[in-house]
Amino acid sequence: MHRFRAAFLLSCTVLIAATASAATVYAVFDDAGTNTYGTLDMGTGVFSPIATQTPNLYGMGFAPNGNLYGTDSATNAGVYQVDPLTGNLTNLGTSTNSVIGSTVGSDGLIYAVSQDSNGIFYTINPTTVATNVINTFGFQSDGLSVFADGIFYTDLMGPTDDTLEAVDPITGVATAVGTGLGVQIFAGVDVNGTIYGGDGAGNLYTINLSSGVATLVAAVTGATGGLDALAFQPVPEPPTASLAGIAFVTICLFKLRC
Repeated sequence: MHRFRAAFLLSCTVLIAATASAATVYAVFDDAGTNTYGTLDMGTGVFSPIATQTPNLYGMGFAPNGNLYGTDSATNAGVYQVDPLTGNLTNLGTSTNSVIGSTVGSDGLIYAVSQDSNGIFYTINPTTVATNVINTFGFQSDGLSVFADGIFYTDLMGPTDDTLEAVDPITGVATAVGTGLGVQIFAGVDVNGTIYGGDGAGNLYTINLSSGVATLVAAVTGATGGLDALAFQPVPEPPTASLAGIAFVTICLFKLRC
């Protein structure tokens, strides 16, 4: 019986470990026109390339259904579904606006900011590629596009220092957070509540959503150039059946005083 208990505990450990290992951050670097897609370790800054891409993605995000979507930097931005494992791009259509940064909301829509000085904030339906303009910021962004607790964050571009902007995703009203990030951020991602950003030199930062200040984590190794897109694939919830099975076996073990 002790062997059975040990086997059960080992199975639970394996299940938890397998679930945790599924959390992955994907990134796109642009080095003088060579666009490299791969995975990025957010603790060490180590980049593991998977593929080169054409065109260059200026934003990515996972939809609730698990699909990874990205947008390129053309005047009328292309919309793509990205194969996370291979980096292969499937062209879904063309937007009516440009994109400097984009991500995907909890509603499955792509939220994008145009690359002009007006800063058009709009959504793209990845199924129909229909666009809907929410607001015009009146300032230019460097590409930061990330959701945290239902709020969209972008940046007001400066000559050497950007300012973090919190955006109501419904009204599109932007409000400055702090007085400066301390660096120019090109892309961002929410990883289990921690907001990361990358700059044009391949440096990785965390972003404080209260002060609007970026703190250096690491200089990226394994890639050169600017960090143009980031996307996080969350850990999936354990299947209900698995949880129920664990609970049942735990009760049995308890009753047998194992």
